[in-house]
Amino acid sequence: MDEDIFPIQQDFYKRLKIKGLGENTLKNYKTDLNCFNDYLRDNGDHRFDISWAQDYGDFLEKKYRADNSKRRRLQSLRIFFDYLVERNLVPTNPLRALVSAPKFLDIPRPTPPSAVSLLWENLNRKPESTLPVPVLSSLRDQLLFLLVYSSGLTVSQMGTLDLDHILMGKRPRVLVTPKKRDPYSVPLSPLFTDIFRPYKILLARMKKEGGFSFGELFFNANPFKILSGGLSPRGIEIIFKRWQSQWDIGVTPRALRQACIFLWIQQGHGDGIIREWLGLSPHYSLGLYREHVSRYRYRALEPLSS
Repeated sequence: MDEDIFPIQQDFYKRLKIKGLGENTLKNYKTDLNCFNDYLRDNGDHRFDISWAQDYGDFLEKKYRADNSKRRRLQSLRIFFDYLVERNLVPTNPLRALVSAPKFLDIPRPTPPSAVSLLWENLNRKPESTLPVPVLSSLRDQLLFLLVYSSGLTVSQMGTLDLDHILMGKRPRVLVTPKKRDPYSVPLSPLFTDIFRPYKILLARMKKEGGFSFGELFFNANPFKILSGGLSPRGIEIIFKRWQSQWDIGVTPRALRQACIFLWIQQGHGDGIIREWLGLSPHYSLGLYREHVSRYRYRALEPLSS
């Protein structure tokens, strides 16, 4: 089988793509299986039995220091061998009997409470310019911040939001629409809804003046006019980096989202509801957050300017 491994793997990748796996995931599979290909090239033909599986495990132990790297490459190869069994190219999957390296979970490293408060204070400052676009951009940035800190959204989720995803009922929520699962909603803080109302009015006015009809919640703009509707995940990350450099505050979307998880725990929410709001599997453990919860003290934010 070693001589024909390349076309077999190409067919394997095609099947993964048909199942809906994204380009980044496919790229990871190719990287992991290239490691397997290197092993085959350097070690000759194999019977692909349990003895070979143990030898490949030893190869990974020597090649990679990080447990997560070893674990991922072994898991990718397990899935590939399941495919080989399905095609009757091998009789069994010997990797199923091999214990993988334990998954290493790094401790949460949230944005510190003092940095959260300082960033919110800076975001609440009135823009120096009284032109409509800087004022609208200031409100947009406040909404971005609150969607992460108070609602736990990722940059990818925020990049897909439309105006009608903000559900302004008795208990306002934001609707999240993943590609591979049913939509779900997350509560919005009262502070978000207070900012969203003037934002929506001013955005509608600016869209009308610029001849835009986009439905996205956010927008791209220069200091003088809106350029387009929508804000990509990369665009949101750039805004966070601007905050970092402008005010010398260490904040990333990931760290601010971790702060949100600590905030929810401190507000008394159970793990089940937190996992639901984060869009996580029921099996995902929040144990590390609860273990370190006493190290931080977060609070729901209040308006700092009229």
